Amino acid sequence: MSYKVFISAAQEDRDIVQDLGRRLRNAGDGVRLLEPEHAVGEDFSKAILKSIEEADEVIPLVTRESLTSRWLFLEMGAALSQHKRVTPVVLGLEPEELPPMVREIRYVKYSDVGAYLPQIAKRALSKAEARSKEARARRVERGAYGGAMQKAPAAGKPKRMAS
Repeated sequence: MSYKVFISAAQEDRDIVQDLGRRLRNAGDGVRLLEPEHAVGEDFSKAILKSIEEADEVIPLVTRESLTSRWLFLEMGAALSQHKRVTPVVLGLEPEELPPMVREIRYVKYSDVGAYLPQIAKRALSKAEARSKEARARRVERGAYGGAMQKAPAAGKPKRMAS
């Protein structure tokens, strides 16, 4: 199972998103980018919310363009309400220009993303190791290792014999 990352960004920043996405994919084998998928005529906001729900981490790209978009704050709010890790990446703005919602969260400057990527790779590896341990535990419970593990009989009153 991969570590899923959703990048929240304004349409005008798609070149930056492509670069950030490439860098995230190169950060480690276990990192996977989520891209909202929706059919023609389907509500795009539902696809975005589904991606946020599936994500382990949400990275809002905060630029001058995204500050004018209502989506930045809606997506950040959705991620925070679901207790997701939210790591804003800031480009072209000074700290005093950032909205309080971004200033109050630990953010990364775009120029420092390279130093942040190993942290994402480490979380991806930790998630993969945890999944591997869970899978081993399930196999042991099911007796996949020679049937050595058996469930104990349920405690309770003895059953009455029918006469």
